[in-house]
Amino acid sequence: MTQLTVDRSHDAIFWHRGPNIVYVNEQACRSLGYTREELVTMSLHDIDDGLPPEKKIALMDRILEEGSAIFETINVRKDGSRFPVELSVTVHEIEDEILFCGVARDITERKATEAKLLASQRELEAKIQQLEEAERRSNLAIEGGRLGTFEWVFSEGGGFVSDSFYRLFGYNPGDIQPTYQAFMEQAHSDDITRIERIFGVAQKRRTPVTAEMRIVWPDESVHWIEIRARFAYDSGGQPIRLDGVMVDVDEKKATEASLDTSNQNLQLVLAASHMGTWEWDLESNRIFCSEQAHRVLGYAKPPDNPTFDLFRTHVHPDDIATVEASLQLAQVAHSHHHLEHRIVDEMGQLKWIEVRGQFDYDIDGRAVCMRGVIADVSQRKRTEEELQLRRFAVDVASEAMFTISLDGRIIDVNQVACERLGYRRDELLTKRIPDISASHNTLEQFEATVAQTRQAGSRVHNGRHRRKNGGIIDVEITAKLFEYKGHEYICATARDVTKLKNAEQKLRDLDQQVAHLNRLGSMGEMASAIAHELNQPLSVIANNATLLEIYQGDDLSDESRELTSCISSQAVLAGDIVRRMRRFCLNKTPTRTVVNLQEIIDESIRLLEPKLRHASVQVETHFAPRVQLLVDRIQIQQVLVNLIHNGLDAMKSIDESNRRLTVSVRESDDTVQISVTDNGPGIPRDQIASIFEPFNSSKPNGMGMGLPISRSIVEAHNGKLRFDESQECGTTFCIELPAARTVS
Repeated sequence: MTQLTVDRSHDAIFWHRGPNIVYVNEQACRSLGYTREELVTMSLHDIDDGLPPEKKIALMDRILEEGSAIFETINVRKDGSRFPVELSVTVHEIEDEILFCGVARDITERKATEAKLLASQRELEAKIQQLEEAERRSNLAIEGGRLGTFEWVFSEGGGFVSDSFYRLFGYNPGDIQPTYQAFMEQAHSDDITRIERIFGVAQKRRTPVTAEMRIVWPDESVHWIEIRARFAYDSGGQPIRLDGVMVDVDEKKATEASLDTSNQNLQLVLAASHMGTWEWDLESNRIFCSEQAHRVLGYAKPPDNPTFDLFRTHVHPDDIATVEASLQLAQVAHSHHHLEHRIVDEMGQLKWIEVRGQFDYDIDGRAVCMRGVIADVSQRKRTEEELQLRRFAVDVASEAMFTISLDGRIIDVNQVACERLGYRRDELLTKRIPDISASHNTLEQFEATVAQTRQAGSRVHNGRHRRKNGGIIDVEITAKLFEYKGHEYICATARDVTKLKNAEQKLRDLDQQVAHLNRLGSMGEMASAIAHELNQPLSVIANNATLLEIYQGDDLSDESRELTSCISSQAVLAGDIVRRMRRFCLNKTPTRTVVNLQEIIDESIRLLEPKLRHASVQVETHFAPRVQLLVDRIQIQQVLVNLIHNGLDAMKSIDESNRRLTVSVRESDDTVQISVTDNGPGIPRDQIASIFEPFNSSKPNGMGMGLPISRSIVEAHNGKLRFDESQECGTTFCIELPAARTVS
């Protein structure tokens, strides 16, 4: 019977030894979805998810100590669903064994009911709090909004008023009886008749009362209030009560007065600046303009039904697209419309106007109207055009122009000054004269120049300007003092004379070179004369040595015969050298003949043989012996001598044992190329472009004419003289000349 009672119980019953389940009833199986066999193999941890393990252990200890405990937890079904239970646990000692009996009651419905009750309670508390907050805000609004409520019952002569109502009339709450008559006695005498008429009309028409009036406080100060009220009537249509509020509008009235004053001032400003106001209603397309705006458009009186289309007809045809684009952008971007453009007014005159405006939008963001101002700026535009013309005239001047204050500040410059010094105009306007002048490094030097200019009225002097990149420019400065609006300034014009200075220096150098050439010419003439004179004694020496051999015959000893032979050969050699020098120095008209290139090269090398030998230069030649050219022998020889001499000079900086000069010839079908190569340090890259320019020389005593003359000689022979840039070290010059058979 006991087993049956336990199994039929509506509560789940568990017997467990520690956490291990030893028995369950049928309700426990139904509530958890397990069989009894499954449950008795499980522990409480498998079915309980409401308490952490450490809390379960502590709870069992308490049950052991107290004998029982009731608490809530969460059970987990076999399908994983969870539900709340109220668990009542008792401890029993059976046959010396401690067992726990737990009765678990499903409290899902109770929990849901409790949650609903809790939600209802919270909702009620929230509503109560909202009502209290609304009442608080209402009181704050009444007090903060400086308004008072009232209720006048005509049969009683008074009624109920709020505390703030007293303060509107300059009293503390309760200072006077809240009667209609008591408060009306404080109405300003000039407003009583108007207020009584307003109330009388509202009473007859049964309409609300809205009126502003002045009241006089006990301290005789005057204040403005606004009344908003409504009459209540009995069944017979007679007024029985007046309910309403009174609002302090002192600040509003003061603001309106200030706005009136501001509006009057604005109208004065607009009139003084020839500026008018306008408003464009986008729905009707109408434009409402002030009187001054109409005058700007050339109307003596307002036109009938002025619209935006009428305004558009006045816009200059070339500016219509710009105006419409600016308006569209302002409307889409919610930005200001500000534009200067041309119009043709009603009288046919061309004007410049300045228009400023902004769109207003409805709650949907749709533009509904536009307000703004319009001004005639024709005079300003003419002035600006005149200033631009003057600025242009100054900017296109051929020389740099400066306006300078007496303390050295640069007030204005033209475009030439900016370009010449490498600054922007705004940069130069932050500078002082010592910042850009290499000849006036201090303000004291500038002040001394100002004093000299003041004494002479105007002054021309030389100076030097410093560019932004540090470069120096030679300038000739013309300075003059002038006065403008009570202040003195200096107008200075700076002419760039750097090229003139360089030309003067080059002219001086050229004079020296010409003098040197004259000396060389004289030396050439002297050398030619000496060579001519030396030929005679050299011929005598050679002939006498030969005659001595002939006359002595067999009597001449071998030693004497060897000496006379040496004397004769050396005299002939000396004669050849003298003849070559004389021929090289002669100023003869060029004559082209077919010559053997080997002879020209050998002779050129022999002319410089003493210098080459003295400088320990090894000369190598590479060419075919039968190459022929149709050229002027002396001129081509002059080119070769110059190139060989340049190579000799280039190798002075290297060790004597490594000095080597090579002359090579290469033939093609119709061209002969002669290359002169040295193994010196080479020509710096930055100087290559200018090596063929006249008077440009890297030698301390060079004239800079050798290569230019050599190039002109080669080009006169339909050839080319070029520098070979492919060489990694040393220097190679190439002469390209037509072969003899191709020259006409």
